[in-house]
Amino acid sequence: MPIRVRPGLERRLHSDQTVLFVVRSTDTQHLDAGMQAVRAAIYAIQADPAAVPGLGPGEANNPAYVTEPIAIPGGRLLMVDFGAVPPLQRLDLPDVVTAALRQAGVEDATIEPAPRMGDRYAALDRFRPLSRAWLRGLDPPDHPRVLARPPRPVLSAAREWLLDERADGDTMVALAISVEVPLTEDDFEPIVGALVGSRAPLPNQTSALTTDFRTRAASVDVGALFGFGAMLTVGGANWTTDELATHMRRQRDLIRAYADQLSWAAILVDPRERNFLIPQTELDDRSEAVPAWYQLFSPEQLQRLGGPPPGSVELPGGRFERTSGEPGAG
Repeated sequence: MPIRVRPGLERRLHSDQTVLFVVRSTDTQHLDAGMQAVRAAIYAIQADPAAVPGLGPGEANNPAYVTEPIAIPGGRLLMVDFGAVPPLQRLDLPDVVTAALRQAGVEDATIEPAPRMGDRYAALDRFRPLSRAWLRGLDPPDHPRVLARPPRPVLSAAREWLLDERADGDTMVALAISVEVPLTEDDFEPIVGALVGSRAPLPNQTSALTTDFRTRAASVDVGALFGFGAMLTVGGANWTTDELATHMRRQRDLIRAYADQLSWAAILVDPRERNFLIPQTELDDRSEAVPAWYQLFSPEQLQRLGGPPPGSVELPGGRFERTSGEPGAG
């Protein structure tokens, strides 16, 4: 069968500098080699300098970045930042991909635009109040300032919490820019981990979401805190204080379960929140006077603080926690 191009891809190539597309094929024997050939062929695209105003001699005129192929159910996802390549030349992408796949032995495939987020996501911003939990993993031995992806325990904690919040009838997806990637229990870590690490050495913050788009939602933003952590958000339509408090206690239970793998954590309700996926308040472990309901402190942070904060309680492993007030109060 031929290699087919689905409608919609050409429109995105013409309008967007960064494009996500999917290659689907049942030829599992050749697909991985084919996708590596596709990645190399895309990098080899050269923009016509005459078509790029301001492009000087010797300046890069090929795509700025192409991710490693990311395995998703039924295919592989690629994200391309075309850089200086102009719209008309970006339209060559389907031919470039088709030729590379065939050269690698793939004869039956579909090239299609990755599914975009729809208008239904606007419903998430009606879910208030919100509880956000911030988890920061441990520093590697070389103490880098930024990580391309969080330590494994942070990714595992994010997955565990999201699956615990999932309800019957939910849609579970990862969000890459404005694109949906369907998720299952088994492929959460491979897909989310690959998306977060797709801009290495910098983190590509990636949200994963479970929701019915009507009554409640929970999300994890993996790669927050300069790549060291994750942000966990939960909220529902007109939840009472008691309903929100139940989910806040679940966030605290998760933090306690992973305490020895975390350098800091906090749970916060900010009444100013208006956007489910984008926080009003950005926290980190160096934030002064964090207005959090709950915080976890590692020995290293306690040393910076000059000792345990007032009202904190010691946990095993030299960590301390502090709870202020009642859950659900903003």
